[in-house]
Amino acid sequence: IVQMLASLVKHRNSLLVFAGVLLIGTIGIIDFLTGHDISFSVFYVLPISLITWHPSRNVGFVASIASALVWLGADLGTGVTYTNTIIPIWNAFIRLSFFVIITLLLTSLHHANTELESRIQQRTMELKKSNFDLQQAYKETIEGWSRALELRDKETEGHSQRVTEMTVRLAKVAGMSNDELIYVRYGALLHDIGKMGIQDDILLQKRRMPRPVVGDEFV
Repeated sequence: IVQMLASLVKHRNSLLVFAGVLLIGTIGIIDFLTGHDISFSVFYVLPISLITWHPSRNVGFVASIASALVWLGADLGTGVTYTNTIIPIWNAFIRLSFFVIITLLLTSLHHANTELESRIQQRTMELKKSNFDLQQAYKETIEGWSRALELRDKETEGHSQRVTEMTVRLAKVAGMSNDELIYVRYGALLHDIGKMGIQDDILLQKRRMPRPVVGDEFV
């Protein structure tokens, strides 16, 4: 079934042309059987549109000519008489002109639609790239802050990374999604961000203390 569907997709244009030709012939037969009094000209637009939109404009022109000729054959086949022999040819020419105009309009519309889809895809790719670049910049900024914290306090070097790895593992066990894990990781990296606002003489004072601070010395 998959191979059959793939084959149909591969030969889609050929199948559409065949379906359009078959539809033109069917409409011509119905046009002939219903006689001259009932006009089926507008129904020829359906196969013309089908062929023009998918395969190509040139094939649409061929379908327009075929539809005009089929209509002319059905009209003459009914045995109707005209006051002048050029009248049915003129009518066929008018219908052919109408079909050609439809083909040109559909071609322009299809071209505009294709161009719009291409622009949307291009814009979507640009937005995805911009979003990726923004996320990378955000990630690098947070990691830069984390490294800056460790540079201020060498004794805690690697602490933020160890806390981050442990926090992410716990978050995975808790069943958090990948999107949530990203923010958990950022939060863990910055859990000591408050150190950035603490003066060095306070943050690093333990290095100058000969003994632990006890009792009233805290005050």
